[in-house]
Amino acid sequence: MLKYLDFILDHYDKPFILDGYVEARIAGLKYVIEHGSVDRIIYNSINPINTREELQLIEKAKIKHAVIFDYDPSYITPPRRLALLTGDGKIEGLISKAKKLGIQNLLIDVVPTDIKSLGEVIETLLLVKATYPYPAGCGPANVSYYMAEYLKKELDEKVLVSSVDSVAQLFSDFLFYGPIERSEIAFESAFIVEEVKEGLSVPIYRMVMSIW
Repeated sequence: MLKYLDFILDHYDKPFILDGYVEARIAGLKYVIEHGSVDRIIYNSINPINTREELQLIEKAKIKHAVIFDYDPSYITPPRRLALLTGDGKIEGLISKAKKLGIQNLLIDVVPTDIKSLGEVIETLLLVKATYPYPAGCGPANVSYYMAEYLKKELDEKVLVSSVDSVAQLFSDFLFYGPIERSEIAFESAFIVEEVKEGLSVPIYRMVMSIW
């Protein structure tokens, strides 16, 4: 983590996402506090299993921008994912949790896990966008990158990545793509889908509101 941060801070002057396993995120938080780079961090993520040390560091660092990881194995249906954000009496909502830490700007990641989950992700995106003003999106790379090896051999990589990305992007405000070697495919796919969106006579967000 520290080597990555050294490189990014030396060669890139825009905001960037701080992500990784919890130990790496904690090391990264300590590093950006020490180097005065907190204002450039989009923290990934506020989630159901943040550790106490992690939350204390987020508050100490005065992180203002973060991703909300809208997934828990007990909250996988679209209504339950919405409840994970809002709270349901059993758990505190992730949005409230983030606000208490001083986070001001949120990205809602609705987290696909496999191809079939993309259907739930689309429904969740519609629910979230009809309920909250925050940008909502997902990381479709999880679907294509972690797919069973035998399926990867059967499917052309460009077709797989562009198809999954396109489906996920139609109702998303942002996408997390990866690994970086797939950037060319991801960017070309994103360009086509954004051109399609530009051609809609009714903006996506208004379509969502009318549906719900």
